Amino acid sequence: MGILVMVDLWNGIFGLVAAVFGGVVTGLFMRSQQKAEFRQRANEAVRALLVELEENRSVILDMQRRSSAVVLDGSIPARLKRLVWDAQLPLIAGFLDDAALSAVIKAYRSSDCFRGLIPNPDATYEVDANLNNGIIAMSELFPQAIIAVRRAASLPVRPKDLSDSLT
Repeated sequence: MGILVMVDLWNGIFGLVAAVFGGVVTGLFMRSQQKAEFRQRANEAVRALLVELEENRSVILDMQRRSSAVVLDGSIPARLKRLVWDAQLPLIAGFLDDAALSAVIKAYRSSDCFRGLIPNPDATYEVDANLNNGIIAMSELFPQAIIAVRRAASLPVRPKDLSDSLT
């Protein structure tokens, strides 16, 4: 009877060790899957942010071409977007390094001078010194943000004309 008790004891200990080991391995696997999923979602959010930054850069270039006029068509600043930035901020902030995050924040803050214009896309606005300075700041900061995000995401810093606009 003593041997049967020892065998049962060893089977119980072995079963407990196997269960703990299996739980640890399963937990580690699930944790790595969660990290991979976060990384994929953050990468997708950063790519969407790049599309938004590039589109805003195009709008800013359009504004620059037209800012020599006395008035600015209100539909142009209305095309400035920040939907991806606002919606995906937690993912983007967790993915980008501090320098890239700071560059994007500065770029979007530079567009704040146009926030009041967006509700009236059919109106025209006089290009005063404040708006002109805002256009100049955006034309410098958005390309810098694009390059910083591309570097942080380990993407090639393209298109070539972005690098040229910084020199």
